[in-house]
Amino acid sequence: SDLIVAADSDGHVTVISSDNSQTSVIRVWENQLIDGILIDQSGSMALAFDQKQNVAIIDLHKNEIPLRLADRESSTISPDGRWIVSANRNTDAFDVFDGATLQRIRTLKEIDPTDEFIAFSNDSKLFVAAGTHRIVTVWETETWSVIQRISVPSRGLHMPAFHPDGRTLAVADALGFIRLIDIRSGRELFAIGPYSS
Repeated sequence: SDLIVAADSDGHVTVISSDNSQTSVIRVWENQLIDGILIDQSGSMALAFDQKQNVAIIDLHKNEIPLRLADRESSTISPDGRWIVSANRNTDAFDVFDGATLQRIRTLKEIDPTDEFIAFSNDSKLFVAAGTHRIVTVWETETWSVIQRISVPSRGLHMPAFHPDGRTLAVADALGFIRLIDIRSGRELFAIGPYSS
């Protein structure tokens, strides 16, 4: 992306072109801390998070907020910007939005209510969810069907991340291990750790 995006404690997002030729400021929330920002690889869309579990979807080219979501446990955008997935606290399900139209296209109910750690593969073809139980659920995003439920030997799963090849998943657990898992077989390849916090 050719944009630099920054947030402040008053609810503003500043978007600067990398050559400093264009700057814009978008008010996301009134006098409220922006807790984090996530941007797709093309630099066209961003998600801004506040501390009250609200999400604002920002169109960085138009400098506007076409959609706001409330009561969200976690949200993410696929690297290619095609999908936005957001955990709805009121329904204990993931809402899947089309990244272009911002229309909700599907609700994923095959989750555990504790699944709050989510990630896409680098090619956006796989989506994964993990939580305090021992199961990692993997969907393929073309049809949004579950392709794998992986049982992990310990609880408190968090921070799932795909290897760039999309075949291996790393997930941290409450015991301080990072576990590397083969997505296709569901088999743990090895564990690293334990690490202290």
